[in-house]
Amino acid sequence: MRRVRANQERFIGDASHQLRTPLAGITARAELALRRQEPEEWRAALETVHSTSERTARLAMQLLSLTRLDNPEYRPELHPIDLNDCVRQAVRDHWVACHQAGIDLGADCLASPLHVPASEWQLQEALANLIDNSRRYGARRITLGVLSDPPRLFVEDDGPGIPAERRLLVLRPFHRGRDDGEGSGLGLAIVDGIARNHGARLDLAESGSGRGLRVELRFPETPT
Repeated sequence: MRRVRANQERFIGDASHQLRTPLAGITARAELALRRQEPEEWRAALETVHSTSERTARLAMQLLSLTRLDNPEYRPELHPIDLNDCVRQAVRDHWVACHQAGIDLGADCLASPLHVPASEWQLQEALANLIDNSRRYGARRITLGVLSDPPRLFVEDDGPGIPAERRLLVLRPFHRGRDDGEGSGLGLAIVDGIARNHGARLDLAESGSGRGLRVELRFPETPT
């Protein structure tokens, strides 16, 4: 109980800091713009406020997801989900945004259905976070796919990858691969929580091409 309480207090402190910084930035930028008279400066301020508010909204949603996943009393309802359908839906949901960013987003599915007991919204949340991570860290090609024996979901990209010695660190909340203010440091922590909720194992490895990152969720074998 002491460990749980300590973890909760540390998480609340980190979350407060992460939200306070961009909100203070939005307020300061808006106050500065109000002192100006030139429309060009107003527009520049609005663009900054817009981008910061988008990142803050994303951060808030990730914090809510992580809090829900870390609740020891939370038990998701699991239903048979075809992993192929899950991947196809994720590609449909994110294709436009990736295409506009010049990223090739594709799917590598099996010819036949592969069902596992799962929470659909959690799997979509996991894939969304993995796609977002790949996009933010410079990938130009992202592939989502399904493998069997055992059932697996994977996301592979051609970005800079993560050194082997840092792959456990990036699963911690608020640990960023780089300090450029873009990411929240929550994406992989959320994916790890979703994997644990499904009794799955999360593996991070070098991409098969030798460059980039490959993330796999390995689900338990289901009885036939």
